[in-house]
Amino acid sequence: MRIARERLFVLSMLGLLFTTFASAGIKFDDVYSTPTIYLETPPSVRIYEDFTVSIKVADVINLWAWQVRLQFDSSLMEFVSSAEGELLKTGGTTAFVSVHDLGGVWLAAHLTDTLNGVSGSGTLANVTLHCIGQGSSALNFLQTRLFNDTLSVPWNGYGDADGDGRVDIKDLLIVSHAIFTSIGDPLYDPAADFNGDGLVDYFDMMCVRCNFGRMFPDPSLIPVGSAHNTLGAWIRQRPEFPVSWRWVNADGLDVWYTAYVGFEISDPVESSVQNFVYTQPLDYVSFDISSNGNQYCTVTIPKLFMSGAFQLSHDNFLVPYTLTWNKTHTQIQFEYDIGLHHFKIRGEIATKIRGLWSLSDVNGDGIVDIFDIVRVALDMSWHEP
Repeated sequence: MRIARERLFVLSMLGLLFTTFASAGIKFDDVYSTPTIYLETPPSVRIYEDFTVSIKVADVINLWAWQVRLQFDSSLMEFVSSAEGELLKTGGTTAFVSVHDLGGVWLAAHLTDTLNGVSGSGTLANVTLHCIGQGSSALNFLQTRLFNDTLSVPWNGYGDADGDGRVDIKDLLIVSHAIFTSIGDPLYDPAADFNGDGLVDYFDMMCVRCNFGRMFPDPSLIPVGSAHNTLGAWIRQRPEFPVSWRWVNADGLDVWYTAYVGFEISDPVESSVQNFVYTQPLDYVSFDISSNGNQYCTVTIPKLFMSGAFQLSHDNFLVPYTLTWNKTHTQIQFEYDIGLHHFKIRGEIATKIRGLWSLSDVNGDGIVDIFDIVRVALDMSWHEP
């Protein structure tokens, strides 16, 4: 992964060999504005499903490069992929970088052919995560930077990682090798940490970008960041578990269907659903609930998956429950106390592997005939209250 990351940085920066940048700092109107980096998230997500969050910025001025680290709970979610948003692209060609590790992802982008940035509001990046656990977890921002200006100073070696008095491809390789590392990381290189803050980040990479081709005693260009606010977010992971079954099997044609069995717990902080299992040959679902107090749980089951009368067993003993339903789902509500409990739910009518012809056998007598047509005609336009 490290080699691929270095190649990405090198390729994104090679265009600098053929580009000339202004030697003076970029100035803009002194208009009061406080940019804000924030997250746009779904209200809740399903366990074992992917979901996407958007990293956005509001009220930015002259943005030509940016950096964020999105931090998440690695016990509840995993990184899947990322893509650059549209805001910076409105200013020209961009280079986008994404580097993930256990518990977070570094994201950064810059305009490759200009230091004249974009202003306004929009999306910086979209990140897709995979939910692997239930509960509520925070998504936080760390090490955010919005670069919107440059400062021309006497030569200070910023960008010159190898100290030979020239900013060139060798310096690019040194910084690329150490990017997004900090003191204590085996790949951290203090020579690439130009401002000595203990982190090789996009500030150091932009020092190379701004000064590429310069040599002592030319003045140096230092990237200047914009003051800004950050707003994280909370993600609620709903305990909804997928059940998949082969619905139709005929002449080599398999039709698979997936539905979701959902759980609502009176206090999700004090209880959790574990070890969910669907056993098709035995036509039941089983699960464990760990609780720190007296709670109640509502299980929502799609009728297409299981319907009719239900049996609920608690630690292998049948127990009472409250049953409600609508057109598509049945809800089973029950109580439990402190401890670890094992439950099984079996429906009177469960999904079966059926031949394609059986879809037309309305009365289930094993024959498709006039009686099936009559049954459909009698029930035409009927619906549940």
